[in-house]
Amino acid sequence: MRYHYSNDVPESEKVISSDTYAKCCIMTFLASLLGIVNPVLSGFLAENVFSNFNLKGIIPTVISMITVKGTRMYLRSRVGKKLKGSMRAPLIWLQRRISRKLWWIEPMVDNWGWVGMVMTRITGGVSVQAAAFIASMITDTINTLLSLIVYYFTRNYILSVLTALVLPSLAVIPWFASKTIRYRKYKRIFHAH
Repeated sequence: MRYHYSNDVPESEKVISSDTYAKCCIMTFLASLLGIVNPVLSGFLAENVFSNFNLKGIIPTVISMITVKGTRMYLRSRVGKKLKGSMRAPLIWLQRRISRKLWWIEPMVDNWGWVGMVMTRITGGVSVQAAAFIASMITDTINTLLSLIVYYFTRNYILSVLTALVLPSLAVIPWFASKTIRYRKYKRIFHAH
């Protein structure tokens, strides 16, 4: 099976093998799930490793964000290379493909695809990949800080993780927005053969 999308991307970049598609989906999904690792790792380090420091909430946050973000950057760069630099829509495409196949974990799927699309519109031309990366950094930072605050007051890892799922869950809002005329021309329709 081979996948392509119908827009003005050169023919050489339109088609990827199902093998590459599967690998991209797996790496993208892993990168998305890593988003909930931050609060757990931060909380663990704060409680067990840096408990004697006054700034214990900052040090583990930095460590966990560097570790997790570094891994996510690597996975996403691999996805970009496998798609041969065709970055007009692949991030949004993978987001939608994964969302459709894994609808039962939609709140856990990262929101970098649609945010990248919106930021591309706002900034007037920055690549979807760059915009999505910036958006991912912002949401990861907010998620981690919110999770640390919850953990600080409750000492409950479960609540901390649930807090980290709040922003990705908001992906439902722009999904509805994408149905409006304003965003319709930025959508890409993909076909499987």
